Amino acid sequence: MPPSLHDQRLDISQIHRRADEFREHLNAIKRRLESKDLRWYPYDTLLVFPVLEKMLSGDHRYLLELAGSRPVLDIGCGDGDMSFLMESLGCRVQAIDHSATNYNQMRGAAALKQVMNSSVEIFDFNLDQPFTLPQSGYGLTFCLGLLYHLKNPYYLLETLAKATHYCLLSTRVARLAPDHKTELRDLPVAYLLDECEANNDPTNFWIFSEAGLKRILKRTGWEICDYLTTGSQEDSDPSGAKHDQRAFCLLRSPVYDRRWSVALLDGWHPMEAGHFRWTAKRFSVRMETTGPCSCSSLSLAFFLPDELGTITLGAKINGQELPPQVFQRGGQCRYRQPVPPGVAAGGRAEIEFTLDKAIPPRPEDSRELGLVVSFAREGCAVSDANLPLELE
Repeated sequence: MPPSLHDQRLDISQIHRRADEFREHLNAIKRRLESKDLRWYPYDTLLVFPVLEKMLSGDHRYLLELAGSRPVLDIGCGDGDMSFLMESLGCRVQAIDHSATNYNQMRGAAALKQVMNSSVEIFDFNLDQPFTLPQSGYGLTFCLGLLYHLKNPYYLLETLAKATHYCLLSTRVARLAPDHKTELRDLPVAYLLDECEANNDPTNFWIFSEAGLKRILKRTGWEICDYLTTGSQEDSDPSGAKHDQRAFCLLRSPVYDRRWSVALLDGWHPMEAGHFRWTAKRFSVRMETTGPCSCSSLSLAFFLPDELGTITLGAKINGQELPPQVFQRGGQCRYRQPVPPGVAAGGRAEIEFTLDKAIPPRPEDSRELGLVVSFAREGCAVSDANLPLELE
């Protein structure tokens, strides 16, 4: 049995060697299984490791430690080569592809799973339709060569930023337009391919410039840890086979650096202007954590409308009342009060906030309006996970 990731510390060069050895084992199995009804995905997914060995730096070179004890996700898995390799290194792995566009309708991944007696979980998802990932809390996700095959890459990137801590991503990029005169590299744009413009493949859609790729990663909540391009560096274009350029990057989701996960409960109105919500007079949240959970204070940042004047904001955690706090003028405010010892010792805190008054419903707006809370954080996508609420 190969050693578990918990048994030793492997850097990317060692994993690269393991991948080369595993490829020989995998190819021998594929040769035995191949038939007229089963043809294998023609591209070698494991050839990414020489690129990763050049790109990854510092502690990021210890790839398995990025995953930690959390599961690994291989999205756009092809025949599952990367999934089965990561499993052989001790990881719990889930793999996603779509049978309608997969090279062999996912029969290859299923056959390998059976023959190798693998525990990799394989899912058939159409990523061009609304979807929900099998779970959240992934330590590491592989998203290699997939992004330009999606109609809505923004949706996938935003979804992954809420579900995984790190992501290894690669996609095709272009420096020039197809006319080789229009410079794209420094513009935050993407080129939409015609149906068969690139490799006669109608599943090719958006080819980003480097600036466009970095912009969409920023807008969907990712921090770029390591970055490298390969291929045609000076004259890459979106469609020419001779002018192919690829961007590889290790991404980190800052959302996963938060100790507590957050779920909105009652008293929240819909998101407005893409980044803030009004509350009602009473509003509540649930916070959960899996780590040590001693805490001494609770804080919430918000905007107080001038119309409310002086208000008192109170809070309860798991039914225990905290001291109320008075705010005498509108603008940016912060509620901050001490938390009784042990109140959230179980790693779960239901918090209810109560205002002593609110803006009542009016003919032009039937809602009861309390505070305004922004969900925008620098370098992060706007999401409920970015509620400016801290339990420390």
